[in-house]
Amino acid sequence: MNIDVLKKAMARQIVNPARAVVNGESSFVRCNVAMEGEVELARQYWSWVCSGYQSGRNPDWVDDDILQMQDDLDAIDKTCIMPSWGTYGT
Repeated sequence: MNIDVLKKAMARQIVNPARAVVNGESSFVRCNVAMEGEVELARQYWSWVCSGYQSGRNPDWVDDDILQMQDDLDAIDKTCIMPSWGTYGT
């Protein structure tokens, strides 16, 4: 696994977030890592994010940089607000 691919994808997403209401920034990171040919890393990253990375049960490839960037991605997600059209009929 090439962890640099993940770190670069995370950094790019932080600098240029999609700000999509239906998908978190991490989903775009996962797609970009997979498109770079690191399909297994993308799978492991997504599993880590979805299982609650804050739990402290981190794979050996997770370092302080990755944790900080994931926090940054989550902070971006928290700024996205569902538009009113997205709540009609729910």
